[in-house]
Amino acid sequence: MARVLVVDDVAVNRELLVTLLGYSGHELAEAADGEEALTQARAFKPDLVICDILMPKMDGYEFVRRLRAEPAIAPTEIVFYTATFLEQEARVLADACGVGTVLTKPCEPEEILAVVAA
Repeated sequence: MARVLVVDDVAVNRELLVTLLGYSGHELAEAADGEEALTQARAFKPDLVICDILMPKMDGYEFVRRLRAEPAIAPTEIVFYTATFLEQEARVLADACGVGTVLTKPCEPEEILAVVAA
């Protein structure tokens, strides 16, 4: 099972992912913004981060930029999980910072589980 950090400023969105992935046996951590996520990533060393794009303090794009600048956590896989951006806009941002996967909210649980398994 994977170590997954879930980053979203909306508690209900985090709860959904944590509950779903918890039932699948993944080890989980949470953060409410990019600053908190960076601290969590340094300590938790996740295999995967599922991250919203628009958040207070530090958005998902800046979070990924800073994460990629730290050799110990730079290779961490990132998935953007967003409803605010249109899928095309989110993919442009993802490409700009080396994020390979974008999930749009709402998303079917099976799709989330398939992305995490991959």
